[in-house]
Amino acid sequence: MTTRQEVLIEARTWIGTPWVHQGRIKGEAIDCVGYPIKVAQHFNFIDWDYTNYAKFPDHKLFVKMCRRWLTPVQRDPIPGDLVLMAVSRHPIHIGFIGDKAKPFSILHAFEPARKVTEHRVNKVWLKSIKMVFEVPWLD
Repeated sequence: MTTRQEVLIEARTWIGTPWVHQGRIKGEAIDCVGYPIKVAQHFNFIDWDYTNYAKFPDHKLFVKMCRRWLTPVQRDPIPGDLVLMAVSRHPIHIGFIGDKAKPFSILHAFEPARKVTEHRVNKVWLKSIKMVFEVPWLD
C-alpha cells in the first residue's frame, strides 16, 4: 500500500512545472486536472487519463468524474486528500492537501501562478473548498 506521504513526495516533484491546459509532462506542462492523474499514474493506481474538457470544464461533469474515481468524505481535509475548489462560483479546480499545519497547505497546478505551486490556504482559499475526497488507494 502506498502512503499519503509517498504521494505528497511525488506531488512535490511537480512543483514549478508550467501550467498548460491539458499538459501532461512533468517539468514541461500540466493543468489542475492532469496533476493528480499523473501523480496517480506514477504509482500505477490508474491507467486512464481525462483530456476531453474545455479550459473551464463543465462543473457538473467534473464533480461527477471526481465522485466516480474518488471517495467523498465529510471531514476536514488531511494531507494527501484532494479538494475540489470553486473558481468563478463553480467547483472546477482540484489540488492536494499538503500538510496538516494550521493553516494547511495546498499543492495545485494553478493557472494564475502559471505553474504547480504549494502555498498556505488563506480564508479565500478555505472558502473556495467545496468537497473533500479521500483517495481510495491510499492507506
